[in-house]
Parts: sequence; structure tokens; C-alpha cells
Amino acid sequence: MAYNVIKEHMEKYLEGQIAKHTINAQVFIKNPVGVAEHPDTIATIEEELGKISEYKDKLAALNAIGYDYHEEELYKDRWQKSEW
Repeated sequence: MAYNVIKEHMEKYLEGQIAKHTINAQVFIKNPVGVAEHPDTIATIEEELGKISEYKDKLAALNAIGYDYHEEELYKDRWQKSEW
């Protein structure tokens, strides 16, 4: 049942990326001190928000494609019929 394991790991990866970029945005909002690598605080926060949106969209897409099958045959049947 590798397809469930792969989906679970992909979900965890995407959720981790969302958490990482959320923390980054919060840090820049709470402590907007100029840093050499990030001279434009607003642009940096906007970048982080864009990344949060990107990973949330990817997570939604992953959940929409229907890999949540407990039986491999049901998964293969739907895949062969292209029902997604």
C-alpha cells in the first residue's frame, strides 16, 4: 500500500512547508528589524505569504485527486477508469 504512504508523507511535507513559512511571516511581522538579506520587510512578508498560499493550494490539490483508498483494487479501478 505504498500509495497511502506516499500521500501521507507528501501531506506531512506540505504541512511542514506551510508551518515554516507561517513562522517566517510571523517573525518578520513581529520583529521588522532590517536584515542584510531582507532589506524590504513588506516584500519579504509578501513572499512568505505567497509561499503559504502555494503550499496550501498544493495540499488541497493532493487531497482532491482521491488517493485515500484503503483497498488497492479500488484505487486501481478508479485510476483505470480515469474518474478524477
